[in-house]
Amino acid sequence: MNLNHFKKVEDYSQTSDKIGVKVKEFVCNHLYDRVYPIFLAVKARYGEPDVVEPDNWIGYTLSTDNSILFVEFFVTEESPSGKVVIDHFSISGEGKNELLVQSEADEFVKLILEESRKHQGQITKIVKNAPTKFIENPYYLYWGSAKNLLHLAKMFSDASGLDDKEKAERVRFLCIGAFFMFMAAFEGFLNLLYEHYLDDDLRLDDNVQRYLKRADIDLKLRLSPRFCTCFEVPVLEKGEELSRFQSLINLRNDFIHANLVETMRYALHQEYGFEFLVSEEHKGHNRYGLPNKATALNIAYVEDVQEIIEKMIQKVLEAMKPLCRIDANSWQHQYLLPI
Repeated sequence: MNLNHFKKVEDYSQTSDKIGVKVKEFVCNHLYDRVYPIFLAVKARYGEPDVVEPDNWIGYTLSTDNSILFVEFFVTEESPSGKVVIDHFSISGEGKNELLVQSEADEFVKLILEESRKHQGQITKIVKNAPTKFIENPYYLYWGSAKNLLHLAKMFSDASGLDDKEKAERVRFLCIGAFFMFMAAFEGFLNLLYEHYLDDDLRLDDNVQRYLKRADIDLKLRLSPRFCTCFEVPVLEKGEELSRFQSLINLRNDFIHANLVETMRYALHQEYGFEFLVSEEHKGHNRYGLPNKATALNIAYVEDVQEIIEKMIQKVLEAMKPLCRIDANSWQHQYLLPI
């Protein structure tokens, strides 16, 4: 089967009374990089659309001997960058096999997705020359991921029907994931700061760009008032927030590099015929009470991490110029940001 199997319906009125049961629906939503290539593939294959409502809806009607397809591209408040919906209906009154219709539906989606990949050259040209551009917001994505992982950890902690070992293990894994996502969210916030407000002369310096890509989070944080034009102060004022955040960076570095810290080591001790695994747990926390090994993370610790990062972000925002502060403060709520 190929795309020639699916014919464009030139006169919708001749098919409207044949529409039977909806057998399949394919929705491509929130995948901004896929919607337009699919549209290009459909347009290249079937020509001009049947229906065009500017800024709202573009529609095609296709058919086979067994089914009718509606291929529709929408722009809505929920999906301002577009979504594609492909509805696949059987033909009524024909006694068609729904499994056959479903197979056709799956094949059409597969074929049109393959066809969409043939338009990469056109996509590259559009991206290069577009006057308005956006960037995916890592701060929004990772912060949302962290909060959802933390929420799941709390749900499992309170869940019934799991034995204590399984419950503790799931909570621990979710907390470790949430920790890394919160840290990644802050780094995303910092990268957006440089993307939006890096001094123009520095932006043109390739050496600076390479340096910033390799720089550690704490160094990029300290340099941001000197490198970015959005600040009212030349340096971030030292204080408790900065000290706590620096301790968090140190933990993050140990965790991300899987460093074998002292409290990960155990000694086997025998006494009264019993064997004990003994670790120097009293050395297991930094000066702010956070554990120095990932397996000790729990819900309360991750909530502390969230609070430390929130206060650090607030400290950065307070050091910014008012209009820049308003802009940066909105980043947590936007998936796509203009650049």
